[in-house]
Amino acid sequence: AFDIIIAAYAKHDADTLKPLLSTDVYARFSSTIQEREERGETMDTELVVLKPPGLERVKVQDSRAVIDVRFQSEQVNIVRDNTGAIIEGDRDHVDSVIDVWSFARDLSAENPNWALVATRSVEA
Repeated sequence: AFDIIIAAYAKHDADTLKPLLSTDVYARFSSTIQEREERGETMDTELVVLKPPGLERVKVQDSRAVIDVRFQSEQVNIVRDNTGAIIEGDRDHVDSVIDVWSFARDLSAENPNWALVATRSVEA
């Protein structure tokens, strides 16, 4: 899910994001996408390396399960203005990114999918 969500976010692909995100996270992501689109900006993200994810925490309360997963990746992130000029990032610079993403699922539901319910960045 990590690389799918990262790619869809960069491509402004809200249709792909919607079933993968909770309502709150989707609202936050789509708001940022809309702001970028209003400014005429585009984003290119290249996932260079994704290290094996690490399980941070598992919590089950009643029928709701939440798992926190640590993702450590190397990424190239570029934001371009409406003329195609780079306004953020550098295609020759690889960022080391550590995020913890929380996924949740109602264990009593027939739907087997987990939704991204929170994200946070971690300093290296």
